[in-house]
Amino acid sequence: MSKKLRVLIVEDSEDDAELVLRELRSGGYEPLSERIDTHTAMADALKKKTWDVIITDYSMPHFNGLQALKLLRSSALDIPCIIVSGKIGEDTAVQLMKAGANDYVMKGNLKRLASAIERELGDAKVRRERKRAEEELRQSEEKHRTLVENLPQKIFLKDENSVYISCNENYAEDLKIKAEEIAGKTDYDFYPKGLAEQYRQDDKRIIETCRIEEFEEKYVQDGRESWVHTTKAPVKDEKGNVIGLIGIFWDITERKWAEKKLQESEKKHRAVVEMASDVIIIIQDGIIRFANPRVTNMLGYETGEIEGMEYVSFIPPENLGPTLERYQKRMAGEKLPEIYATELLHKSGRKISVETSGNVIEYAGKPADLVTIRDITERKQAEEAIKESEERYRTLFESSAEGILFADLETQQFQYANPAICRMLGYTEEELRTMDVTAIHPKENLPSVLAEFEAQARGDKILAPELPCLRKDGTILYADVNAFSITIGGRRFNAGFFRDVTERRLSQEKLEKSYESVKKTLNDAINTMVKIVEMRDPYTSGHQQKVADLATAIAREMKLEDTQIDQLRTAAIIHDIGKMYVPSDLLNKPGKLADMELGLIKTHAQSGYDVVKGMDFPGNIAKAVLQHHERLDGSGYPNNLKGEDTLLEAKILAVADVVEAMASHRPYRPALGIDKALEEISKNRGRLYDPDVADACLKLFNSGKFKFKSV
Repeated sequence: MSKKLRVLIVEDSEDDAELVLRELRSGGYEPLSERIDTHTAMADALKKKTWDVIITDYSMPHFNGLQALKLLRSSALDIPCIIVSGKIGEDTAVQLMKAGANDYVMKGNLKRLASAIERELGDAKVRRERKRAEEELRQSEEKHRTLVENLPQKIFLKDENSVYISCNENYAEDLKIKAEEIAGKTDYDFYPKGLAEQYRQDDKRIIETCRIEEFEEKYVQDGRESWVHTTKAPVKDEKGNVIGLIGIFWDITERKWAEKKLQESEKKHRAVVEMASDVIIIIQDGIIRFANPRVTNMLGYETGEIEGMEYVSFIPPENLGPTLERYQKRMAGEKLPEIYATELLHKSGRKISVETSGNVIEYAGKPADLVTIRDITERKQAEEAIKESEERYRTLFESSAEGILFADLETQQFQYANPAICRMLGYTEEELRTMDVTAIHPKENLPSVLAEFEAQARGDKILAPELPCLRKDGTILYADVNAFSITIGGRRFNAGFFRDVTERRLSQEKLEKSYESVKKTLNDAINTMVKIVEMRDPYTSGHQQKVADLATAIAREMKLEDTQIDQLRTAAIIHDIGKMYVPSDLLNKPGKLADMELGLIKTHAQSGYDVVKGMDFPGNIAKAVLQHHERLDGSGYPNNLKGEDTLLEAKILAVADVVEAMASHRPYRPALGIDKALEEISKNRGRLYDPDVADACLKLFNSGKFKFKSV
């Protein structure tokens, strides 16, 4: 099959030009040509079209080969140029070659033209690739130099004798010098003798053992305490010999203060839980995992005794079904009224009337039910007593710590109000008796309040958690309202019991804001780690994000739980964080790596695990980072795990990592394409890669349900 060749022929003779074209066709080319014979025509042709080769006659009436070569050189285009002449002397040939000609062919020996073009096209391709590689290397070096200079961390480089070679401006600023002044100096020039000697011993140990070490150090300067995290790592030459070390400093003062505040907050909340008047328990998988001391007074069990018991053992048989149904619905995420009235069994066997409220939380890495239990036995007895005696009702009504309001079910006007509700709302009893239900609730809540009145007219009992109420001064009070209908003197009333939970509501909102703040901080930390890796290894910029997208899609295809998917995505986004400890020249080195270099790069899995495990990520995120290069047959690293010894999340990461890496460009090879990547997964399904994970990945691509996005 003929090869297409875009050829510009500089020739005044049509016949000679045709001879050239005929020779090119016989040499296996399909020439796409244009013939010109003037300086202007050649300049125009170079601007408007792209040419593979230029063939020019040496001597023409209005133009010549030397002028053509000069014009080509001034255009800065890298196009092979071959001189074709009927007769040319040796001196002229040398002059032409110096002027930029790649070769010359005599018109009487045109058979040599095709081979000369073949050779020059190959040389031109090599020149272009070398030039492109040199430019990419220059840009990469410039980029890394800029990144290092602009990193917020303090960075320095020392030789094997602990003598400074260079540092970035941030480190130099701490030493109160310019970065270019540090070369040749030691720590003794900047630090007290004892501290400098400690640093020298640390450097010596790291160089001798060839190990990465991390330190956390506290400083007190100008009366202010600050903390720094330092990482020191050996630097090797191309032969693997240690020639020095690199140090990176992070200011972790903010994190240390945050940890201290978190510990103080934990102590405060523990004290609140321990001193609470209500029983607080945590139920997980039907077992009581935690109980506060109040449980002894209410149920007769010590905390150590009740923890580990099944929650159902405290529920009377007749209440077991509804209680379990409510528990299962709440754990499934269904929205339920917060307060639930039921009965529990005391250790002695007697029944206790209680109100419970529950919230689904995460406890020890798993969903659990946080239940608050309030003993309402006395209130239940009071409700029964109200039906028996007006006098007993009045006593309870007046002395109740809960606010109580009676409203006529027909007119909705208040008839009775106890002192507690007057204190809550800021009105006198006389003022309340001139008001109706609509006066103490915000307008937006009136439809639901009036609907509850209608329900009570039908005989329903209403539990309204955190119902907003308007105080006299216009502020909002939140109350848990237990309301029911009662008949007094032949008239039906709404009897509402108000428990002020405003502080609980505000505390809950504050807790939610705190949770969102912690969540944002965690996401910021993840994003920062991702940026660190991408700054060290720009060739794989976006790699972690793409792996995260594919891993998440595979997990959803396998129908994993949402919590597991979220943790997998987090692990994927930071799975290569360990590369921050690998020298950047290895990450960006073109060509095959030596065994020692490959071994150094392989340490990134363990290094990543060491970083992530210290950040208190939930679930198996750290282990997934550690195991993402393990393989089913034990051929992976760093621990040569086999089969079921590897986490499912790591198996998913392994497949996603291989597919994205093969489909993308790397310094040592061009992109192999997605077809080659899927062929690798299919070929080694069950040997290197988990078959279920491999099948899910192949199904996603083959069905068109997934493709990589540009990052």
